[in-house]
Amino acid sequence: MALRVINHYPPINEVDVARNASIEIQFNKGILPGSLDYTHFSLNDSHSYTTIPGVLGVVYNASGISNIVRFSPSINMTANTGYKFYVFGRPNSVLSTDNEQLETTYSFGFTTGTNVYITNSGLVDSGVIDDSISSGVFSTTNILYITETDPVNKQGDVATNIGYVYIKFNGDISTTGPELSGYISVTAEDVLK
Repeated sequence: MALRVINHYPPINEVDVARNASIEIQFNKGILPGSLDYTHFSLNDSHSYTTIPGVLGVVYNASGISNIVRFSPSINMTANTGYKFYVFGRPNSVLSTDNEQLETTYSFGFTTGTNVYITNSGLVDSGVIDDSISSGVFSTTNILYITETDPVNKQGDVATNIGYVYIKFNGDISTTGPELSGYISVTAEDVLK
């Protein structure tokens, strides 16, 4: 079966996308992290055609397959502006783990809103945000714990079954865990530097 795009974030013609949202492309096969190159993907302002710089990486799914490519813009996109994302086909295509290329270029558009925040596209594993765990060392008013719902060893150099990740803020948190569920994401990834 040929390499193809099967899902992406943002969806086609999505509006009110966060100005610092990462773009995620899900393929039907694993992608070779070492094959990622900036000539394979492009994020452009639909009006000025300005190319937005960013960082590329792969995200591993629950089975340990690197079938999602993430493009994280290095600068915030302009508010209330249309953008188009390109996933180029041959000869400038990313390679699958079985050395296949995307045959034709795939593209989709979306429009930004005014917000800037961390987004979770829903293409990666989910977890539980808990603002009620107490510890003898940490104050629960300024720490969030993110516990993976199905912890697995996604990469050889990552400890198996990490219980949780915590985020410590410099002030008290007034927002509860459920309210933050769409704004915090923890993923395992290889990043092209």
